[in-house]
Amino acid sequence: MADEVTATFEDTADHSQELRRDGVNGYRGRRWYLTDTTIVDEAVCALGLPSHGDAWSDAFPDLRVISLQPSNPDPYYHVAVDYETPQRQGGGAPLPTPGLLYTEYRFDQTSDRIAYDLAGRAFPDGQEPTVETFLPRADVVHHRDTPLPLAQLLGVFDAFFPGQGEPEQVTRAVVNASPLVLPRRLGDPDTARTETIGAGKALLVGITSRDEAGVFIARFSFKLSQDWRYPVRAEGPDGQPVTGVALAEIYPEADLSGLWP
Repeated sequence: MADEVTATFEDTADHSQELRRDGVNGYRGRRWYLTDTTIVDEAVCALGLPSHGDAWSDAFPDLRVISLQPSNPDPYYHVAVDYETPQRQGGGAPLPTPGLLYTEYRFDQTSDRIAYDLAGRAFPDGQEPTVETFLPRADVVHHRDTPLPLAQLLGVFDAFFPGQGEPEQVTRAVVNASPLVLPRRLGDPDTARTETIGAGKALLVGITSRDEAGVFIARFSFKLSQDWRYPVRAEGPDGQPVTGVALAEIYPEADLSGLWP
């Protein structure tokens, strides 16, 4: 039986490792390995080489292997291992990796009709203007080695729909009842950095999960706002309209802790 081909990490003048920053959050890197074979087919599969999708280090969890290229036989093959982040690759998603946890942020531009001006004065019916708005959104993405537990998700919703256990009846979005800790931003090398969203400011609008090569990628989608209560005409004790605006609660609150680690 032939000996197994192996590869050893090298960091020499001719084959030194490189780490570069491209753009705001994008990185790319290269490491070299020396094999003990003169056959290219064996070199690319040598024991000791990183695998496609492996991370550069704990400090750069999103910087992952994208290619392995044998070259420069002298007489043994060297293998260049290239790493890139999704931001460097044009915004693609990270490769499926159990345990990976991060948050994606964006601003959605929308147009909405408003019922009140900044002073709280109501516009006449039918004359409400349309204004341009920007809605911040956050998606928490968790790569799991098991599917999302359906019982856990339904238990969250059952908390504020008592007596309505059918999933099709759970249709209303919910707001966080307590401060919500969002994981690090995608591309941030500091895995311990988090963002805390105050109670009542994060509206859970979607939960999805997909299976990619045995890794279950869960996505929790939020809309963020200073207040998810809806402005309505204020009423006096007699039920008649009075000057001013009242805030009506239209979304139930939920304990959203425990949806991700």
